[in-house]
Amino acid sequence: MTNGLYKDLLTNVAINEAITDNVLKCWDEYKNNPLNLIKVDSTCTFEGIQTSNVLKLSDFQSDYKFQGAINNTLEIVQHLIGKTLHYYHIHLIEYHSGGYQAMHNHAHNEDYSYILYLNTCKGGETYFESGISCKPQKNNLLVFEATVNHGANETHACDNKSVLVAGMRKKND
Repeated sequence: MTNGLYKDLLTNVAINEAITDNVLKCWDEYKNNPLNLIKVDSTCTFEGIQTSNVLKLSDFQSDYKFQGAINNTLEIVQHLIGKTLHYYHIHLIEYHSGGYQAMHNHAHNEDYSYILYLNTCKGGETYFESGISCKPQKNNLLVFEATVNHGANETHACDNKSVLVAGMRKKND
């Protein structure tokens, strides 16, 4: 899939690998701190680990490379959709073998969402209710309206699938 408009997916674009690598480095460093993680049984994530909102976690707030990466990503999203946004939440998720995400949307919290793939893996495709499916490819950024139902298929590879998921609101909300 290339950059462009689709029924559910506003855009699918490759971003600079330095952004992805900075996020992944922070994730690898901070995922072992239990204070950063939530119980996934309260989420749509199955067979994996997930942070609580990193906008409220001191490990991530104090890491200038992580902050730079998410700020750069927000600028890219704003440019792509032509709207001024601010972050509402950001989560990092790592799916273990057999991990998946149940179908859901984010309409109750935000206006737009994105998924940034931090690595490439087999299985674990993000799917949308309309039938669009996107393979996990490192540096790919999926941007869509928060009302869109989406999920992720089961991962089948030895390597864990890692993603950065963000929700954004239009400015002045």
